[in-house]
Amino acid sequence: MMEYDFCCYIGAVTSLSATSATSATSSSPSPLPSSSSPQQSISEFSVQRDWHSDRRGPVRWLTSHIWRHKLWLLGIAVGAVANAAGAALSPIYAGQAFSAIARPNPDLHALLIAAISIVISQVLRACLQLVRNFSAEVIGQRLERDVRDELYASLIGKSMTFHDRQSIGDVMARATNDVREVNFLMNPGVNLVIGSSMFMIMPLIFTARLYPALLIVPIVYVIAYVIAVVAYLRELQPATESVRRDFGKLNSALAEAIEGVEVVKGAAREQHEVGRFSALLKNWRDAVVKQGDVEARFIPLLLLGLASAFGLIHSLLLFRAGQIAVGRRGPAGRPLDPPLPPHAAKPGPGARGGRCRAVVVEPRADECAGRVDGPSRAVGRRC
Repeated sequence: MMEYDFCCYIGAVTSLSATSATSATSSSPSPLPSSSSPQQSISEFSVQRDWHSDRRGPVRWLTSHIWRHKLWLLGIAVGAVANAAGAALSPIYAGQAFSAIARPNPDLHALLIAAISIVISQVLRACLQLVRNFSAEVIGQRLERDVRDELYASLIGKSMTFHDRQSIGDVMARATNDVREVNFLMNPGVNLVIGSSMFMIMPLIFTARLYPALLIVPIVYVIAYVIAVVAYLRELQPATESVRRDFGKLNSALAEAIEGVEVVKGAAREQHEVGRFSALLKNWRDAVVKQGDVEARFIPLLLLGLASAFGLIHSLLLFRAGQIAVGRRGPAGRPLDPPLPPHAAKPGPGARGGRCRAVVVEPRADECAGRVDGPSRAVGRRC
């Protein structure tokens, strides 16, 4: 939200410049020539660039900056798709390996193929993930550089009338902190959003290929996730706006006190200024704490845990019913997160960190006598 406010500020600087420049040059005997574009301001100088941003709106302005780096955007997209696909392929190959050794005559060749496939897919996934993170960091750094250059050039070109109407502290806050937030908007912001979207799409695709009935829990999770995120952002927006506004007031008060320190001391108003600064500091601190409280109530994390639990229960029920095998569990249990390994009917010695590993169910003596129950039949073991 802070990044959007900063984009709006850029648009406001551009729109207000025409009025300020006109008032500043109305008394001048030789006014500066007007720009060819009606939205551009009359400036004391002009900077020649090989690129031009779209200032018709905050979203268009930000998009015009990001779209200049098409090659790096492609790196982010390819890396996100490869990361999600690699995470979904790993449990599938692990399931194939388990199915190969669970046969009466273990197929070591299939086990070797599955192991090699896991290694190749994960190495390729790691390389493309590095490309994705590197591309996002490059775009973020270049975005911050270009935005800072454009903002500083625009502020320097404004008239003194424009600067007299602006709060010095607020301008300083926007030119420092808010420009840095634009970098964070791209990395990790957009980078994580694209990666999370791929982790939502890829499990659905691979799960549908394995067993369509397993899509019930992930689809319900995706719907609930979208609703929760929309409600979270609506609650977070006023909190972030309050933090930025109070920080700007704090900077303004400090800059004014330092600039007029002689007047403050001459009027013996030191304690008054200290109390004023302390009050503004308290307001900013309270706004930051309120924003932290809102961020702590991030419901999608709770939904992720519930989706993982219900996805495991659903897959176990299908396994007990004999509709799916252990090796075809699939990546349905962890939407928006790296998929789970293959699951067994119940956790065994291989269970670690809350993730159930596949466990071979050995037949009992009475099963070898002719009674084979559900788990042994699902695995495909013969006595």
